[in-house]
Amino acid sequence: MQAAQAKKATYEIRLVNIGGFVQAMNAPLMMKTGETVRFSSEDGTIIIKLLKGSPFRDASGSELTEITGPKAVGSDHLSAQIERDDAFEMLCYIMLDNGEVIAYDPNSKVPGVNIKVGH
Repeated sequence: MQAAQAKKATYEIRLVNIGGFVQAMNAPLMMKTGETVRFSSEDGTIIIKLLKGSPFRDASGSELTEITGPKAVGSDHLSAQIERDDAFEMLCYIMLDNGEVIAYDPNSKVPGVNIKVGH
């Protein structure tokens, strides 16, 4: 039996290792309730911390404050559906194959991604 084909997400956010720091590629500044986000990285395990009121919920309806998962190569990407309007901040990390966890450049003017969710 074949696995069901995953529905294409509204937004595809790729986390990449650039010079030892995480960059979130294609992260939108505005999203809408009901849209979906798929996170992926070919550089390692994804760790996303959601701050300031996460718009994402788990199967039981509880607020997701962290999304983690394996790197994209040979595995499913991580998807989440936006369930409520608000602004939130997400901090993205990648755990490299050697176990080192990398984050945004601390000297960057933007240490995370700020996204507004609205109608």
